[in-house]
Amino acid sequence: MLKKVVNIEGIGLLRDIKGKTTPPFKKITLLYAENGRGKSTFASLLSSCANRNADLVEDRVTIDADVRPGAELIFNNSKAEYANASWSGFQPAIEVYDQNFVNENVHAGSEVTASQRANLFDFALGSSAVQERENEARATIKEQEASQTIKALRKQVESLVSNAMPIAQFRALPMDSDIDEKIKQAEQKQIALKRLSDIKRQPLPEEHVLPEVDFDKISAVLSESLESVHAKAAAKVSDHISHLKDSNSATWIQEGLNLQNGNSCPFCGQDTTGTELIDMYRVYFDRAYNDLQSSFREARTEALSKVGPNIVDRFVETRRRNNEIIQQWAEHVPVTTIEGDSDSLARVSLLNSSELIESVLAQKSAAITEAHGSESELLEVRRLWERGIGVYADENTVVRGYRESIEAYKRSLDESSLADSEAELLRLRMVKLRHTDTARDLLDELKAAEETLTDAEVEKKDSRYRLNSLMVETLGKFKDAINEHLYEFNAEFNIAEFTHNYRGKSPKIEYRIQLRGETVELSGGRPTFATALSEGDKKTMGFAFFAASTLADPNLANKVVVIDDPMSSLDAARREHTLEVIEELASKADQVVIMAHDEYFLRSARERLKTSDNDPNIAQVHLKTAQDRYSDFGKLDLDELCQSKYLADYKLVASIVAGTISDPEGTARGAVALRPLLEGYLHRKFPKDIPTGVTLGSAIESIDAAKGTNSPCAAMASRLDELRKLNNYAKRFHHNTQPDLDAARRVTHQELSKYGERLLAFIHSA
Repeated sequence: MLKKVVNIEGIGLLRDIKGKTTPPFKKITLLYAENGRGKSTFASLLSSCANRNADLVEDRVTIDADVRPGAELIFNNSKAEYANASWSGFQPAIEVYDQNFVNENVHAGSEVTASQRANLFDFALGSSAVQERENEARATIKEQEASQTIKALRKQVESLVSNAMPIAQFRALPMDSDIDEKIKQAEQKQIALKRLSDIKRQPLPEEHVLPEVDFDKISAVLSESLESVHAKAAAKVSDHISHLKDSNSATWIQEGLNLQNGNSCPFCGQDTTGTELIDMYRVYFDRAYNDLQSSFREARTEALSKVGPNIVDRFVETRRRNNEIIQQWAEHVPVTTIEGDSDSLARVSLLNSSELIESVLAQKSAAITEAHGSESELLEVRRLWERGIGVYADENTVVRGYRESIEAYKRSLDESSLADSEAELLRLRMVKLRHTDTARDLLDELKAAEETLTDAEVEKKDSRYRLNSLMVETLGKFKDAINEHLYEFNAEFNIAEFTHNYRGKSPKIEYRIQLRGETVELSGGRPTFATALSEGDKKTMGFAFFAASTLADPNLANKVVVIDDPMSSLDAARREHTLEVIEELASKADQVVIMAHDEYFLRSARERLKTSDNDPNIAQVHLKTAQDRYSDFGKLDLDELCQSKYLADYKLVASIVAGTISDPEGTARGAVALRPLLEGYLHRKFPKDIPTGVTLGSAIESIDAAKGTNSPCAAMASRLDELRKLNNYAKRFHHNTQPDLDAARRVTHQELSKYGERLLAFIHSA
């Protein structure tokens, strides 16, 4: 809980705030400030304190003072301090709703960008989904590191055997190093000579039939677009034109086609409908498109039938048959059964390859005339497929080695040759090398790295599965919560189904907005997001997102919630539901800080929170004008502030301008309020030079007389013309400083709205 602002310096209008004048903050803190007094600056400071983003502070440095930004805040009994562009000390858990929150997570005013959809992933799904995404990222890094380790170890093994034997065959060699075993083998060979014919008829282990996938063809089909289809068609047409044997034929025909007016020949004016030469070009294009569809179907069939993990079952069955055959030869030839330790790696790799190629093919199927599949995606598909199929290519290497040994043995039954002896000697040397400590340790490391790779692949897949399941469940609840808030706000729009994708560097949340049953795209399209929703609707949407995510936060009880100007309009329903959300947040959060320029809204919040808490722990804080027109914290009396006639007049005129008050009597009251409103503004702005009781005419004379002096009201001299025009209009409804109601009743709402708007603009910009 934020207890105390000890000091703030050099941050926007928060130029030099000392803790001595700052009231203590409580569980519920209501902070009032007029527009332009530094509420948003204070909200950004608290955001920066929570997320350690120094830019939120440095971007708001006081521009007219040579002071480095600094701050010291007390949270319970801990201190957070900002100095030298960084935070130190306590790091609080703070959720801030302000324009920066909307800009980063919801929309940029005119559209919802990819960056906002990526940020939406984090704050919408909460810490569990973020943790799962981090698990997936760690598994990916683990997978990459294991792959690099395997590559390095394989190079060491290849160097050890001097490339005399493939790694898979080398690591499969059984121990056979003593002379007794060699003698035993010789004896077995002699016995085998007696039953030569039976041995020769024994079958040999068969290599796996590895599918061949033409990835270049698949890549070419995916990359083909309507433009490339036209290019092929043009090539065929060019071939046809070349048979005319005239160098100018192509130019002549092209210019003629460009000049063709409808179905009329540009040269003779005759109707070309049904002309074979003209129709031929169209036929070429039709054929080209059909060829594209046919090529895509063939590529899709090949990819989905050959890339998937189901082929592993066929390889497992082939290995089983081979092992039965190998056992028959084991008594004659040094062969051992082949283990399936890498089936899991192959199955996971082929599954990931299949899922990725299916995703790319699905995109191509949805828009067949557009190019799909990035180079990195297709390289990843090929890499995963080759890694999976490589397991069985390695087995084929072992099988080939066994077949060679068996064939050599069968040949040796007929005769012994020098070449066979040399091959046997090399094999025996490799056997001896295979079972040295150096080779054993190296191959053990390689096996461990392969197991790590398998684990990483499985972990990555499991994390992705859990993340997907979590997103489906959480996003559905999030959408329902947002739409419930929008319904309570009487919004005319709602959020359509949330979806997610992994395109790009980080996952993103996708959704659509439905307005009166029609879809509004987040970017592009018509109607556009920028124009379909009013500014009030956009702010309502931002607050609904914040409310839904914050109220669903399982750690809300330990967090400080800061809300900067939650009101999206003066609409009663939206005001009421905003108060309901604040009441719920106050009941669940560690602390709620509400900042607003509408004192009546703050008073309503206070009264509601009093009702729900017999002993409310509420602080009222005023961010007010300080020396040199900077800002400082002070005590706030909401009751006194809300009783101000000046603010009543302001609200009345603002309502006239907004059109919420347009009846004749209300319009008349608004006309009467113009002059005291302008007088009240000048009294408050220049309390010493234009004290209460000075009329508007006298105030104008005082400003005119102050030109060129050090008087605070001298800065208003440049706006005297506008001030006099407003006075000339406003004094029509006052006679001898008393309201002239008859004159006020004759004014129209349109006329008064125009001058009221000018007056409010003067107050806001002066």
